[in-house]
Amino acid sequence: MPQVVIEHLSKVFKIGDSQFTAVHDANMTMEKGDFISIMGHSGSGKTTLLSILGGVLNPSTGHIYVDGQDVYSMGDSGLADYRASKIGFVFQFSSLVPVLTAKENLLLPTIFSPNRNGGREKRALEYLELVGLADRANSRPFQLSGGQRRRVAIARAIMNRPELLLADEPTGDLDEETEAEVMEFFDRINRDMGITFVLVTHDRILAEKAKRRFRMHAGKLSDVSQDTGRVAAARTV
Repeated sequence: MPQVVIEHLSKVFKIGDSQFTAVHDANMTMEKGDFISIMGHSGSGKTTLLSILGGVLNPSTGHIYVDGQDVYSMGDSGLADYRASKIGFVFQFSSLVPVLTAKENLLLPTIFSPNRNGGREKRALEYLELVGLADRANSRPFQLSGGQRRRVAIARAIMNRPELLLADEPTGDLDEETEAEVMEFFDRINRDMGITFVLVTHDRILAEKAKRRFRMHAGKLSDVSQDTGRVAAARTV
């Protein structure tokens, strides 16, 4: 059984007397450990789709099943547990709490986890080491570079050991070298920890790093993995 099934999903926003369809009849399946990219221009609906998958925005119609459970049949309490235990978010900006140290920023999401097992401080230090920042555990965000802050945000996103890691334009404000470092961390997390990874981006080069590639245009989702593969093959001829 697939880990995630998105089935006839739509989201309609009402604006005064008119309405706007941000996501139109989207369908997708994900296997555990998939690395998926969703590419599209601004306003194409990709962030809306990611927000619905993450349990923060109710769909208008359709369903999302994760491990066989209909996410939006859980109720508010169930959705809160779903977000805390199964989902990790990485946003376009690091959004670290400025008065907290790097380690304290990692510990923050564990407060809301329904599975508050021990060893959280040890895990925070291990994840900071994973992203190359073990020596900056007690540094506050203003003492870190932009790339370092992004790496702390990545480590924070996996603190509750999520099953799905959702990244919305996570390298949009980074230089080319730091972008490459961040993508290397994402690949390592996906490969070594088996976390299913969904990357939303407008950057074609980044999108092509994923194993499976989708495109959104005017709210419609399409699988372009085979198309991208043909283009890559043509380049080698």
